[in-house]
Amino acid sequence: MTTAPWRDPALPAAARVDDLLARMTLEEKTAQLYGVWVGADTDGEGVAPHQHDMTSDYDWDELIALGLAGEVSNLDSTPLYAFGHGRSYTTFAWEGFTGGDEPVELATDGTYDASLTVRNTGDRDGAEVVQLYLHDPVASVTRPDLRLIGYRRVELTPGAAVRVTFRFHPDLSAFTDRSGRRVVEPGALELRLAASTTDVRHTARLTLTGPLRELGPDRRLVCGTEVSEVSEVPKKSDMSEVPEVSEET
Repeated sequence: MTTAPWRDPALPAAARVDDLLARMTLEEKTAQLYGVWVGADTDGEGVAPHQHDMTSDYDWDELIALGLAGEVSNLDSTPLYAFGHGRSYTTFAWEGFTGGDEPVELATDGTYDASLTVRNTGDRDGAEVVQLYLHDPVASVTRPDLRLIGYRRVELTPGAAVRVTFRFHPDLSAFTDRSGRRVVEPGALELRLAASTTDVRHTARLTLTGPLRELGPDRRLVCGTEVSEVSEVPKKSDMSEVPEVSEET
């Protein structure tokens, strides 16, 4: 019986590896890389001779869609709870969002207010955390998919409501470019008001306009927030008429 080249210790290592790789299927190569063993061939010519008692009926589409896509594990890596997740003994409604469907143009040195009303619609006291995430869909360097840039915790009795406003400045979208400068880049941005990274309630689409702006040590690092008590859910047409008491941070 002729010995397969990959089994012959007299051959150079490179020749043995080339022969072994030529015999392996895509599934076997993938399994070797990610620690998922597949069964050897019944004729004894398989590349996993110590795995005869194992099966090879893996769902490769599922493995690739889950762990193999993340190059870590063949298990589903989705967290049980998303970042920012929280629970309460009551319920809340997020209403009266100021943003619209169309993008809003904003200068790279301007400001934009994103606000909404949070109302306790349950029968118990409770606290809700309104979170503001930044999404930069297109940039000259790779950016995080979502970045928390602001949040505000509000405590409400049953039926009570507050107006939460985030005062966004483009400095908060700044990043270090390829030349090492901290810059604000013109282009599309999304501000997402959410209860967690996977529970986005409202989205404001912005288009930063104007020249690339380089920042110095005086750049803004914090997104200002303001909480105003309201007696009823405001409508976009009469927000200015709703009585409110401001508490700004």
